[in-house]
Amino acid sequence: EEMRAIELYLDQETSKIDLLISKKELLIEKLLERRQALITQVVTKGLDPYAPMKDSRVEWLGEIPENWTIAPLWTKATFSTGWTPSSSNESYFGQGIPWANISDLGPRFLRETSKTLSELGVKDYGMVPAKKGSLLFSFKLSIGSVSFADEDLYTNEAIAAFEESEKLSLRFGFYMLPLAVPENCSWNIYGARMLNETGIKQARLVLPSINEQEDVADFLDEKTTQIDKLIESTSASMKILKERRETLIAQVVTGKLDVRGLVNGDS
Repeated sequence: EEMRAIELYLDQETSKIDLLISKKELLIEKLLERRQALITQVVTKGLDPYAPMKDSRVEWLGEIPENWTIAPLWTKATFSTGWTPSSSNESYFGQGIPWANISDLGPRFLRETSKTLSELGVKDYGMVPAKKGSLLFSFKLSIGSVSFADEDLYTNEAIAAFEESEKLSLRFGFYMLPLAVPENCSWNIYGARMLNETGIKQARLVLPSINEQEDVADFLDEKTTQIDKLIESTSASMKILKERRETLIAQVVTGKLDVRGLVNGDS
C-alpha cells in the first residue's frame, strides 16, 4: 500500500513539474525562432520598413532595399584559416596556448578554449594566430557558428578568421555570414552540407553602406541581447525545476518524505 501511495504521489507531482518544464522548453524554442526571424528580416530588409525595394535576383533573398548591393564575399573581406598539428605528437598540445575548435564557437566573445597548443606545435607548423577582434566562422561539420576572438588565439582548419575591413563591419558580419555563407554550400551523398574556402569566397552577401551596417548591428545587438536574457532566465528556471524533480523523487523513494495521505490533492 505504501509503494502504491509513493507511485501515485510521484506520478501526480512529477506530471505537474514536467508540464511546467515542457512549457518552458516551448518558450525557449519560440524565442530562438523569434531571434532568427528578427536577424533575417533586418540583415536582408534593413531597418526602414518604408524603404524602396528592388528584386535581388537571388532566390533566398527576395527583395532588398534599393540602395543595398550584392557582391561575392571575396570582394568585401578576407579571411585566414588555422591548422591542426599531428595528434600523434603529444608535445604539440596542452601547454596553455588557446586553440579554437568548432565546439568552442557560439559565445559572442571567445577567450577560453577547450584545447590548447604548445609553443613547439605552433612553431613546427608555422601557425599564425587570429587577432583579437577577429570574427571566427565555422565552415565544416557544424556550419555557421560564430564568435569574436576576445584575444589573439589559434584555430583549427575548420574555422575562418575574418579581420575588419572598410567594406564589411564584422559586427554586421556576425549576423550576416551565418545566414548568407551556408547558402553557398554543396551537399554530399549523405545529405550533409559541405563548404570549403572557395565556397566561402564566392558566397553572395547583401550589404548596405558601412554606416548602415553599424546601425543594423547596433539594433540587433540590443534586441538579441534582450531575447538572450529571456532564454537564459527561462533555462535557469527550467534547471531549477529539473533539480526539484530529482530531489522530490529522492526524498520520497528513500522515505524522507512520507506521502501517505498526500495523494489526490490531499496535500
